[in-house]
Amino acid sequence: MKGSIVIRVWAVAGSLCLSGFALTACGSSSNTAGSGGTTANTQSVFCTDNVKLDKAFGNIQSASDALNAMKANQTVINEMTAHLPPGKVGNEAKQVLTAVQEAIAKNDANVLSNVNTSYGGDIDTYCGVDTNGDPLPADFAKGKGTSLCNADVALSNGVGNASDSTAGLAYLKAHQSEIDTFAAGISGLPSSVQSAAQTLVSTTRTAITSNDPSGLDGQSFQDASNTVDLYCGINH
Repeated sequence: MKGSIVIRVWAVAGSLCLSGFALTACGSSSNTAGSGGTTANTQSVFCTDNVKLDKAFGNIQSASDALNAMKANQTVINEMTAHLPPGKVGNEAKQVLTAVQEAIAKNDANVLSNVNTSYGGDIDTYCGVDTNGDPLPADFAKGKGTSLCNADVALSNGVGNASDSTAGLAYLKAHQSEIDTFAAGISGLPSSVQSAAQTLVSTTRTAITSNDPSGLDGQSFQDASNTVDLYCGINH
């Protein structure tokens, strides 16, 4: 996760948003998408451009920052548009890129509010990278379908639909059974993921007992959330 408030052109809707166990990033769950028969060259160009944009939007903190980044990367955006893969990912990318071009033309990042926030994760997963444009870990989606990951998905979706961090904390308070299910599965995780999962549970329970969501905004909590989400196949 990048920063306390993240606005990503591939996973946002041009506005500040909440998602994931961490309360602070934009985007939502994504499944691995197939290439749909795309040529190797098309996929290579498309994905190279996608990584460039992931990197370019790495430090976005506001809608105006997002708009400036879009304007500065119009060449990359146009090239990506010319190398859309066929199938689901191509259709989703076309919608995102069309909205981006409209946002630039209208000088209004809020145009992106009509873009489905799951598309960013779908595009990144297709290209084998995370939200930072870095390669997905070797254990990506290895835990998908387990009780811990099912709980993680439920918590991520619930918090992601919250209007703000206070509402997100209220959701967590009302769904402590899912937190307990998540906690019960930690011992079965690979050692590389266990520590991150423990951080999520301890920080979340502290936030609940203290009625203070601020701990959920910390970088260590965000990083832990990202580690577990990727293991569960959630690519924001």
